[in-house]
Amino acid sequence: MEILRDDKRTKGKRSPLESAEQAALFRWLRRNCVAAFCVPNGGLRPGRGGINMKAQGVTPGIPDLLIVDRPPNQPHYVGIALELKRANGKPSDIRPEQMLWLERFEQRGWISVVSFGSRAAIDWLRTMGYGEQQP
Repeated sequence: MEILRDDKRTKGKRSPLESAEQAALFRWLRRNCVAAFCVPNGGLRPGRGGINMKAQGVTPGIPDLLIVDRPPNQPHYVGIALELKRANGKPSDIRPEQMLWLERFEQRGWISVVSFGSRAAIDWLRTMGYGEQQP
């Protein structure tokens, strides 16, 4: 599993929320016609909502997004499981159940990545060959 960081980040600078980072990443993915989707797994669900969601398969630790297009530069992998954190996050922000699921994806032929910030994710995805080919 790889952990990605943006080398250009500055200490003390406010970092966008994870939701804003994910929206920026999805804008880039869509613009580059990369088949990906997010897994709406987080958030509090009051009352029976949480019980119902758990019964329907909501599982703690599932990565934030899955890219189902094979990496152009490494097509022997199934796809990419990516956990996205705020750019100013720290390794302790990665929960044990997230690590477990990322390891499960790797065991099944996926590349698993934790990215601190959308810019680091986009830069890395470019090295994997995404964004170079337009349909």
